[in-house]
Amino acid sequence: MKVILSVAIVVLFLGGLDSRQFGRKSAIYRSRGPNLRAVEVVLGSPNMRFFTECHSSYKRSLSSPALLLSRQATASSYFDQMCWKSVNQEICGKPTSVKFECADGYEKIQGQPGCTGLKALRNLLATSEELGLSWVTSLVRDAGLTAVLETAGAFTLFAPADGALTAQQLATINRTDSMPFLLRHLVNKRILSSEFDAADVVQTLYGNHHIRLNRYANGALTVNCVRIISPDRQGSNGVIHVIDRALSLTDSSSQTIYDVIAGEENFSVFSSLIDTAEMKDELTTEGLFTVFLPTNVALKQLSSTILKFLETNHAAAKAFVQNHITKAFQCSAAIGGPSTQTTLAGDSLDMTCTADGTIYIGEGIITTPDILASNGVVHAVSAAMIPDNVKSVVENSEGLGLAYFRQLLDSAFLESALGNQGPYTLFVPTDEAFKGGIFIQ
Repeated sequence: MKVILSVAIVVLFLGGLDSRQFGRKSAIYRSRGPNLRAVEVVLGSPNMRFFTECHSSYKRSLSSPALLLSRQATASSYFDQMCWKSVNQEICGKPTSVKFECADGYEKIQGQPGCTGLKALRNLLATSEELGLSWVTSLVRDAGLTAVLETAGAFTLFAPADGALTAQQLATINRTDSMPFLLRHLVNKRILSSEFDAADVVQTLYGNHHIRLNRYANGALTVNCVRIISPDRQGSNGVIHVIDRALSLTDSSSQTIYDVIAGEENFSVFSSLIDTAEMKDELTTEGLFTVFLPTNVALKQLSSTILKFLETNHAAAKAFVQNHITKAFQCSAAIGGPSTQTTLAGDSLDMTCTADGTIYIGEGIITTPDILASNGVVHAVSAAMIPDNVKSVVENSEGLGLAYFRQLLDSAFLESALGNQGPYTLFVPTDEAFKGGIFIQ
């Protein structure tokens, strides 16, 4: 028993252990002290931040501090392995490091571990200044909203970080009143990130304008697919979520997916296939869909035979369109590595990302991300994903170990015929079956 206890103490306090070991991860949190939250930051990309929901705190009913590790929407657990699994990730091929920040309402006291000092919450405008959001703070004053953010509330402010706005957005704000811009980023209630849900759409203070809040399993947080880089910064009259770019001034989130696609000239071929598939009603109903939509340029890379088949065959068009749609709301900012989703056609759709920010969907890449709609999101992609029941029998024979058979087709000038007509049922010997029998030179 003494030996076991000694080993446990070493695991908890030595710093030279492999960070992938469960014990090392436990030691990280124990050695840092109470009232901290852990944030994963992608090395070299400080705005790519993932929030593990692991935090340490005092258990105030006890006479001595005890570490609590919790994960939202699950029961609190002293060792939560799902929480451990979410740290030490590799995001888009880049390693991450775990940073520790004081939880809101606490501050660091010199010489003490963790954050043990109680910190008074200030109003939202003062909190904005404290967070270094100088541009938003000055915009609030210019718009005459100072008194509102100092005394009214509670509010939720989605505040762009300094330098987050594009030149076009800055020019638009300079030409018009800054009030509409701010009201699009302001909600008339306090919303913490733990309350985010894929189906959660909230109304802003700008007329009938709505925004969608998402929380993903890998710790990514988004508002209208814009990444949140510092959530839950509490003020006395609300909460601030810092975002890495401003929300769009002219988004299409009031339109359905069908309307978004039908209204874009570069999506006209896919739009016509939706009509052939008779899927307009499905894509205008409530629900959440993600469409990985091949552009006209991508679809014109298909053979004329396949395109004609899709344009004239209802079943083929439906299978094709369904193979580009998932029943989810997938923002590009939440794709952090290899993952798979199931399309409406029942096939698996692989997606991943690389260190340079490229996002791969099947054999193509996302060329235009995050086109918002009222019932989902559309990403334009560079290549179509053709289901097997749309391909010819010749195309489906690729990669099945049928090289000898393909050579026979070519020698007999039958490959073109089998690719253009049908339907056929082929009983094809494998390459292994040909061995010892017919030998193709």
